Amino acid sequence: MRFSETELKHIGIALFVITLALTLFFFGSFSVDGFIIMLLTFGVAFIAHELAHKFVAQRYGYWAEFRYWEKGLLLGILMGLTRWFLFLAPGAVYIHSGYRGMPKKQNAYISLAGAATNVALAILFFILKPLFVKTALGFEIMALSISINLLLAWFNLLPIPPLDGSKVYAWNHRNWALIFFSISIIGFKAGIFKGLF
Repeated sequence: MRFSETELKHIGIALFVITLALTLFFFGSFSVDGFIIMLLTFGVAFIAHELAHKFVAQRYGYWAEFRYWEKGLLLGILMGLTRWFLFLAPGAVYIHSGYRGMPKKQNAYISLAGAATNVALAILFFILKPLFVKTALGFEIMALSISINLLLAWFNLLPIPPLDGSKVYAWNHRNWALIFFSISIIGFKAGIFKGLF
């Protein structure tokens, strides 16, 4: 995977700002412990999701780099401070396919890569979770990581532009439905939608 200096800067800024916003939102004020928890849970899930898009796009031979969205980062901080509602749109991987364009199937696979990575991470953390039962903080981080990764995968697969799910749905309705409802069932079983519906 190839990274430019500009991309690394954008990843670092987006990761810091979004972690700070989440810390303020969930802990009420800045907390070192809270910042670390948000970084190890949402931060890891978010970066893994975006880099999965980048990796698959580059495998297809496309230019792909992450860029933060200034308005999204500012909105995240404001919402973190007000604690009224949280909307996260820190940035995304931008892909340039050149003059040839991008086939729907390739676009769908690139889009699916993020959600698939989050589901894989959720499974990994579920397997590792029993190893952390003796430490409350470690167990909390594992449990939160499972929920965040599943929720991020589910949300991004909603068939609403510009979310990833809209590209998968445009490629194949049945495949989208199978994947989306499978993650939905896993999510409900894991209890990640409690309080949302």
